[in-house]
Amino acid sequence: MLAGALTACSSTAQSEGRETTEARPNTIVVTSTQPATTTTVAQTTSSTSTSTTSTTSTTSTSTSTTSTSTTTTTVPLDVYDPTCVERVQPDDNLLTIATRVADETVDPETIKAENGLANNLINLGQLLDVCVDNGVNDVTGEARGERNAVIVQREVMAQQTKLNELFAGYGIRELLVDGVSGPVTRQRLCAFRLAVGLPVSTADMVADGTYAKLTTPLVGYSPAPKDPIRSQL
Repeated sequence: MLAGALTACSSTAQSEGRETTEARPNTIVVTSTQPATTTTVAQTTSSTSTSTTSTTSTTSTSTSTTSTSTTTTTVPLDVYDPTCVERVQPDDNLLTIATRVADETVDPETIKAENGLANNLINLGQLLDVCVDNGVNDVTGEARGERNAVIVQREVMAQQTKLNELFAGYGIRELLVDGVSGPVTRQRLCAFRLAVGLPVSTADMVADGTYAKLTTPLVGYSPAPKDPIRSQL
């Protein structure tokens, strides 16, 4: 059935111490031969006592600790959608900015594409739109004319990989997985649509989600996260 659909589409198709000595008085008694005369001489020995006082001085040191509290005030961004915009901080790079965003589609490459950056160079204070591929410039609020080119390229590569699996065994050469939706890729997509009973052109499809439901399990991802018919399929 795919092979037949492929033939039918051939014409429509063209990524923080103290020492004391106390002297006792010595009494010397002298007796003379003269009677009843007694002379008593008292000999006193003087002793000097020296007292040494030792003083111990104790020094007490008191340490005072001062605690400083710093309060940082964040000024709201004056942009269309502050939740979708990051201001470049010191030591930031595209990878650190991407990790602050809870979205698997946001990485350095998709941020570059969304903000029109030619390389990884960013400036302190620069505002970056990090809600990629939502169709809006979240800094200015202007609508974007085109989808995020890196997202589109990754989607096309996923399509090409899945289409090669779908058409394996039909004797048809594999698509080059390059992210470019060329005429051969479009031909295979056309054949796929015919095989599942969809119109050849997405322009003829109703935006009711039917197309996304059919293609998600087959192509490997949701081809229309914003609009059921806004897709390369």
